[in-house]
Amino acid sequence: MLWDVFCRVIDNFGDIGVCWRLCADLATRGHRARLWVDDDAALAWMAPE
Repeated sequence: MLWDVFCRVIDNFGDIGVCWRLCADLATRGHRARLWVDDDAALAWMAPE
């Protein structure tokens, strides 16, 4: 199954952390997940590549 997870970064990057962990958890369960973020700079410190 393919999941699309949409994240709007609002404050202190807690919201993007939840979305990131959700996608990672889905991947460990054998699903594919795409994370869509409205502010990719917020993700740079978690996943620099």
